[in-house]
Amino acid sequence: MRIFVCEALLENLNVNIIKIQEAFNEVNNKNYEAFFIYSFGLFESAVCEIIRHILTIFPEKILREKFPKLKLVDIYNNISSPQYILYTLVDAEVKSIRKGDAKSLLDEAKNICSIEINYDEKLLYNISKQRNKLIHENTIQSNNIFWVKGTLESLILILKNAKLILYFYLIF
Repeated sequence: MRIFVCEALLENLNVNIIKIQEAFNEVNNKNYEAFFIYSFGLFESAVCEIIRHILTIFPEKILREKFPKLKLVDIYNNISSPQYILYTLVDAEVKSIRKGDAKSLLDEAKNICSIEINYDEKLLYNISKQRNKLIHENTIQSNNIFWVKGTLESLILILKNAKLILYFYLIF
């Protein structure tokens, strides 16, 4: 028998939503890039924690072909602690999922959680592209970074929709 603690999952999601909302209130012309990157990081972390939570409770959702190879020494040293082995598998899965862009991250979360989250794919693509420019190409020559209108509101809306869907899906 498995016990699924939905409250912890929803509380983690709520904390990230609140942090993004607070960041939104602090944005100005001098700090918008930092708050944008911070908010996007919170968004990705929230989605990854949802995935981590679900995979820890339902490890069968880790695809067999994606199973990482565990070192024999890890198994031997933790033979009396199967939780460690499970956490190693889950961490490896989350790490591999996290390497993709925001859309593939959300698509994977939808698949793992067996839920449907509606969002503006083009806007999320633009937000993700903007984040990558800020992180990897923010030089004087390429400093044509623009603030994507509705960026933080969109991240908040996606997380709120996920929270609402997860709440109804997992509670009822």
